[in-house]
Amino acid sequence: MTTTTPTPADWDRQVPLPDALVDLFLSLEESAVDPFHVLGLTIKYNDDGANDTPPDPMQAVAAQLATLAMAKVAPAPLDVDHPWRQHEGLLERNTADVTQLSDHLHTAARTLTNLGQHADRFLSTHAVLREATERVLREKAEVDRIAGEINAHLAHFGYLEEFAHFVAQSPMPFHDPPGVTAALGRADASLEFLAANSHFTDAALYAARFRQCMTRAMIALRNHVVSRLRDLPPPLPPVSAMVVTAAETGEAQKMAVADACIGLLAAQESSPWALEFRATCMELAPIAHQLVSRCEGHPEYHALRMECVTAYLGIRWTAVGPTMDAVLELLGNDISLVDQIEIALASLSTLVTDEQDLCATLFGQDSVADLAPLLTNVANPIYTRFRQRVLSTLDLSVLASICRLFHTDPDGVAIDNSDAIGRAARACLLSLLSDTQTQLIYRGQHRLGTTAPAGTTNYSSAMADALISVLAAFDGSVPVASLRSLAGDAVRDLVSRISTTSKAVPPSLSSPLSVRSGLAVMTTGAPPLAGDVTLLEVQLFRIRELWRLLEAVKNTKALDRSDDDSARLHRRTGAAGGGSVHGSSLSILGSVLSLANLGGPAVADEDLTNGTGPGSIAGVLEVALARARDEFLLDRVHSCTYQLKRWLVRAAAVGTVDSKVMAWAHPDAVIKLTNEWQLATESEMQGTVIQVSVYLGDLLAARSSVLGALVDGVVVVYRDFYSQVSKVFGRPSRTTDPNSGAASFMAAFMSVDGCAQWMQSAARI
Repeated sequence: MTTTTPTPADWDRQVPLPDALVDLFLSLEESAVDPFHVLGLTIKYNDDGANDTPPDPMQAVAAQLATLAMAKVAPAPLDVDHPWRQHEGLLERNTADVTQLSDHLHTAARTLTNLGQHADRFLSTHAVLREATERVLREKAEVDRIAGEINAHLAHFGYLEEFAHFVAQSPMPFHDPPGVTAALGRADASLEFLAANSHFTDAALYAARFRQCMTRAMIALRNHVVSRLRDLPPPLPPVSAMVVTAAETGEAQKMAVADACIGLLAAQESSPWALEFRATCMELAPIAHQLVSRCEGHPEYHALRMECVTAYLGIRWTAVGPTMDAVLELLGNDISLVDQIEIALASLSTLVTDEQDLCATLFGQDSVADLAPLLTNVANPIYTRFRQRVLSTLDLSVLASICRLFHTDPDGVAIDNSDAIGRAARACLLSLLSDTQTQLIYRGQHRLGTTAPAGTTNYSSAMADALISVLAAFDGSVPVASLRSLAGDAVRDLVSRISTTSKAVPPSLSSPLSVRSGLAVMTTGAPPLAGDVTLLEVQLFRIRELWRLLEAVKNTKALDRSDDDSARLHRRTGAAGGGSVHGSSLSILGSVLSLANLGGPAVADEDLTNGTGPGSIAGVLEVALARARDEFLLDRVHSCTYQLKRWLVRAAAVGTVDSKVMAWAHPDAVIKLTNEWQLATESEMQGTVIQVSVYLGDLLAARSSVLGALVDGVVVVYRDFYSQVSKVFGRPSRTTDPNSGAASFMAAFMSVDGCAQWMQSAARI
C-alpha cells in the first residue's frame, strides 16, 4: 500500500485544531524568529521600562504544549506510526535541543560577565602600573642629568692635566688655529666654572693652575706673533713708475704729480713684500685674536698685546716712512704750495686708511687706536716740510686756501671730525692748521694796519679793498670769533673814516659838476669843499664805499645775519626806486626843512656800537649807509625842488585866500615858475645821473636804490605843490566847464603820475 504525505488540508480535516492551538503555534513561530527572545537577551519587557529577568523560553514552550494537549477537542487514540506521533516526537527532540542551547547560552553569559569583571580589574591595575612606570622614568632622567652634570664638573677638573700638556708643547701647534682656539676655549670655560663654584673642594687650587697654564699659552702666542712678524724680510725702497717732466706747467703739472703719487702708493700696496705681509697678518689674525679678546677681562695680558703691536708698528714704519718721504720728494717745488699740501694730504689719507684696515685685520677694529705713534710719525714729515714755508708766506689767498684744505679732507669731511685720518695724524695736521691760521690773521691785521694806519682819519678805496680781501680770505679759514673781532674793529674804523672823508676818487674819470655856492651849508651844515670835488661826488663816493663793504660783509658766511633788526635795516637801505608816490603826504614844513622821512626812521648813535652778535657788523654798515643815502637825498631833492618849496613856504605863510592877490601867485607867474622848474630839474637830474653812473655804475642795486629814492622825493614835493595850487585856483571837477578859466589853468600842469613818469625817464630807471 502506497503511503502519501498528508497535506495541511488533510490535517485540518482529520485533526481540526481549535483557535487556542493556532495562537500557540503563532507564538512559537514568533519566538523562533526572534533570537534575542530565544537567547534571553531582551532587556525591557514591561511598558514602564523596568529591567525584569527574562522568562525561560523552554518553560513557556512546555506550558504552551500542555495547553495544547488540554485543548484537544476530541482526543482520539492514534497509531504509533501516525504522522502526528512522528511530529510530536520531532517537537520533543527540538524542545530538548533548545533547552540544551539555553543552558549553553547561560553559561556563555556568565563567562562574559566574568571576563568583563576581570577586564575592569586589569584596566585599574594598568593605570597604577603606568603611573609608577612614568615616575620611574622621570627619576631616571633626573638621575641621568645629575650624572651628566657631575661628569661635566669632573671634566673641568680633569681637563687641567690635558691643558697643561697642551701648553707644555714646544712649540705649540699654532699651525692649527682651530685646534688652538678650541683648547683655549675649553680652558676659559673651566676657569669660568671654577670661579663660579669656588666653594668646591680644591677649586681655588685648580683655578690658579689653569691661570698659570693660560698665561704660559699667551706668552707662547705673543712669541709666535712677534717672531713671525720679525722673520719677514725688510721692504724694498719705494720707486715711482711715473716721471714728471719739467715741460708740464700749471694744472697739467699738478695732475702729473698727483698721478705720480697715486702710482707710487699703488705700487707699494701691490708689491711682493706688501702682499706677503698682508698674507702673514691674515694667517696670524685668528691667533692674535685669542690674545686681544682676553685683554679686556684679564688686564695682565695687555702688556703682551702691546708687545705684539709694538713689533707690528716697527715693521710697518720701515715700509710707510720711506713711502711718505718718497711722496714728499715727488712733490718738488714746481707746483704751488697749496697744490703740494693738497696732494700730501690726499696721500696721507690713503696711507692712513690702508694702515687702519691692515691693523684691524690683525688685531681687530678696537686696536686701531694703537696706531697713534705710527700715524704721528707719518704725518710729522708733512708738518716739518710745510710749516716754515707757511710761516714765510705773505699772500692772504694762499694762506686761506691752505686753511680750507686743512678744514676738509679729500672726501669733503672736516679733518677734526674725519675717521679717514687718525687722531694722532689729525693732531699733527691741526697744529699746522693753527700755525697757518695764526699767520693768516697776522698778515690780515698787518695789511689792514698798513692801508689804514692807526692815529689817522684819512680814507681811500684801498682801505676798503684791503678789508674786502681780508674778509674773503678769513671766511671759512679762521675761527668765527677771530673773524668777527677783527671785522668789527676794521668796519667801525672804516665807517668813521668814510663818514668824515672829503675826498672822492671815482672808479672812472669824469668831468665834475660845478659847485653850487652855499648849497652844502644850507642842506647839511658841512663847510664848502676845497678843490674841484663837489659835495655830490663825496656823497656818492661814501655811498659806493659803504655799499661795497656791506656787500662784502653779507657775502661773508660767518658774518651773515638774519635777525629782525637786520631785515628792517636791509629793507630801509635796499629799497629800490619806483615805489608808489601816493603814500602819506609830507607836510609843507617837513618838505622844506628836511625830507627826513625819505630815509625811514632815524637810528640812534648807540646802534653803531651795541651788540656783539654776527649781525652787529652788518648793522653798523647799514646804519652808516642809510645816513649817507639820506644826506644825498636831502641835497639832491632840495636841488631839484627848491623853487617849488619856496612857493609853498610863501603860500603857507599868507594863506590860501590872500595868495590870490599876490603877484607871485598870479596864474601866469605860477605857470612860468613851473616851466622854469622843469628845465632846471631836468638839467639837475641829467648831471646827477651822470655822476651816479660814474660812481655806482658797477653797483646796479645801489644805483637803482639811490635814483629811485630821489625820484620818489621829487614827486612827493611836486604832489604837495600841485595840491596847494589846486586849493588856491580851484580843482576842476566833472561838472566844471572845460572852457572855464580854472580848467584851462590846471590843464597846463602835469599830473602827479605824469611827474613820476617824467622823473623816472629823466633818471633812466
